[in-house]
Amino acid sequence: MSDHLNDAPPTSPGLDDEFERLGRKAGAELRTPPPADGHRRVERTSKIRRATIATITASTALAVVVAGLLVLRRDPQQQENNRPVEVTTTTMSAVASTSSVPSVGAAGSFRLLADSQFAPTFPSSATWIGDEAILLGANEFASSTLSAVAFDPGRDQWRQLADPPAALTGESLSPLSQMTSWTGSEVLVSTNQGEVFAYDPVEDMWNARRHADDSMGLAAADSGVAVSARGVLARSSTGWWWYDNSADSWEALPSPAFGTNYAVIDALDSEAMVATQVDGSTITSAVFDITSRTWRNGPPVELVSQRGDSLCDAADGLLVCVAEGFGNLTGVVIDPLVGATGPFTLGNHSSGLTTSGIPWITHAWKLLIPRSATWEDLPPLADIDSFDVAVWTGSEIVFFAGSNSEAGRRIGTTASYTPVSVPGQ
Repeated sequence: MSDHLNDAPPTSPGLDDEFERLGRKAGAELRTPPPADGHRRVERTSKIRRATIATITASTALAVVVAGLLVLRRDPQQQENNRPVEVTTTTMSAVASTSSVPSVGAAGSFRLLADSQFAPTFPSSATWIGDEAILLGANEFASSTLSAVAFDPGRDQWRQLADPPAALTGESLSPLSQMTSWTGSEVLVSTNQGEVFAYDPVEDMWNARRHADDSMGLAAADSGVAVSARGVLARSSTGWWWYDNSADSWEALPSPAFGTNYAVIDALDSEAMVATQVDGSTITSAVFDITSRTWRNGPPVELVSQRGDSLCDAADGLLVCVAEGFGNLTGVVIDPLVGATGPFTLGNHSSGLTTSGIPWITHAWKLLIPRSATWEDLPPLADIDSFDVAVWTGSEIVFFAGSNSEAGRRIGTTASYTPVSVPGQ
């Protein structure tokens, strides 16, 4: 048998020369002093350098694979000798893949997550952007200047973000209204006076958009504002207004029919907003179609209310409306254009947390999934009976700023709950 099987694998002078050239180029770029035009160019140059290194790494990996295939093709016995290498490589890949998979708790259970000095004590909003929650909130009192933070529940990690504009305060962002929304590339934010901003998570930068002018009357105390992925719907004593995010412009709208007391505004889904008025025990809704800029009115719904305040909130394309009084919670689930889909009651502990786009959570530790009209009991958390805000990630509900109302103290706990029944199914 020929001795050539014991020879070293053939090499390509051209491939070696290319590696040497790329290596010199990468080394030269990494030694290049920072550009003179500041942070943005530094960031762009850094991205180019990372891309260059990634290219070299990918080229090296490809060369290794090609060389390995050449060796494996030379002789069956040599191929047999290389099998342990294949096993080792597969094992390492599996470990790397497992370590990068976000964590999710078991169905029907809570998991406590990390608290952080960055986490706002008084969060005004929480917006899910696909892999993180963006929180705006204050750490001292509700009217103080807000900070912005990001939280990744899968990896249980917090990070500080660029400071929001001074116009965003605890008073201008009400946690009871939908003041923020994820557009797919940025977090759109509006104050209750129609000041509009956008946060870019890639650049970690806030950008001012066109604000409502003084003639729109949004500075009045009785005005209302809600944000969707496509823009901002606002109501004031002067009429209805729409901010189009794609055009960065405001326009006047016709008013919905059958009443002028539409006090609650929410994003119903990606195509529509909903305005709701409560007159005694009668709830009337009007749906605003964003594309056609027209309103459609739904039928009035009677809420079996008791003495106390009524509140409606959008969840999974429906409205959940409640009235509380005498320690009881009475409510109804409404399809705004069709009518009631079913009433519900929930005894004591009537105070509830509403967060647009996720199910209804109450202090009685029950989860209402509106579309299936089913209840799910939540396991209680020690020393916690309420949270300020929450986000729905698609697999779990992440709660922020846990409190103990009986003790009158804010604990700041962060926790997530994985439902047994997924909302929307």
